[in-house]
Amino acid sequence: MDLYNLLQKLTEADGVSGDETAICEIIAGEFPDCKTTINDGNLIVNLGEFDPQKKTVLIDAHIDRIGFIVTSLTENGFLRVGNIGKTDMRILPAARVFVGKKRLPGIICTKPPHLSDKDAKPFLISNILINVGMDKKSAEKEISVGDRVLLHEKCTRLSDDIVAASALDNRAGAAAVISAARKILSDKKQKYNVVLLFSSCEEITERGAIISAYNINPDIALVVDVTFAKTQGENDSCGITKGGPMVGISASLDTNLSREFLNIAKEKNIPVQVEIMPSKTGTNADVITISRGGVKAVTLSIPLKFMHTASEIVSLFDIEKTALLIAEFCEE
Repeated sequence: MDLYNLLQKLTEADGVSGDETAICEIIAGEFPDCKTTINDGNLIVNLGEFDPQKKTVLIDAHIDRIGFIVTSLTENGFLRVGNIGKTDMRILPAARVFVGKKRLPGIICTKPPHLSDKDAKPFLISNILINVGMDKKSAEKEISVGDRVLLHEKCTRLSDDIVAASALDNRAGAAAVISAARKILSDKKQKYNVVLLFSSCEEITERGAIISAYNINPDIALVVDVTFAKTQGENDSCGITKGGPMVGISASLDTNLSREFLNIAKEKNIPVQVEIMPSKTGTNADVITISRGGVKAVTLSIPLKFMHTASEIVSLFDIEKTALLIAEFCEE
């Protein structure tokens, strides 16, 4: 399966935080010859046999996506919801959604501009109603309080290299880890014991990484996520699309490990960028580094435009180079 088709498969799957089983099962299917374990919304994949003489590298990519949870139904059959993750509220009016396991279609309600006034309430989660085209009695037969709701746009190729889709945060990272694993398995000369973690709940509590890092007890962690890409002249802390992955440098990361990745990239002619995060990284690395007696960690981030909307944008080139850099680190 080529990278675009893999990305399409991953981004169109469910998996709002706290309900990741479906995406775990899809990714597990990519590793038919490896030991896989699904636990509490986390998927753990062991690449090859464990060698006690080698150090263990954990490669993490969170797989939960932002969304909502149904909190109640109104007398008119509209849905009220709570926020899961930090959805960009500005893009919600008239947005299309899927509700529950049956993926019932819905539209977020909005007033036409002709009927709005200067005193209109801001678009807050408490004001959101979702129209599912049913009265309350009909809706109650199909929808339950607690059902997840996800924003959805089909994965679309804007050009040969640029892709737009929902949930690229962080299905793009998951695609990079899967691609890296394929390279590692095909080489069969692993410098480390390699364990993949496709983790749950990063968008809300980082619970999946906390639990799994404790259980796996790695020596080194590579945390693969997305980061902000420049769109309209944002500051220099943002990455550049098609500039390669961003190697994190932060007080909460291992400086020598970050330098090692930069050196590998230079030696192998892999384009990379540097991401300076003075204190915390805002990724699973923040909790993995303090697991048990401490874990040396580095972040590898894929530049992404329009984060936490239904139409995020990434470069396939950046995903491919992220995968290559990971594989080069893990191979002898």
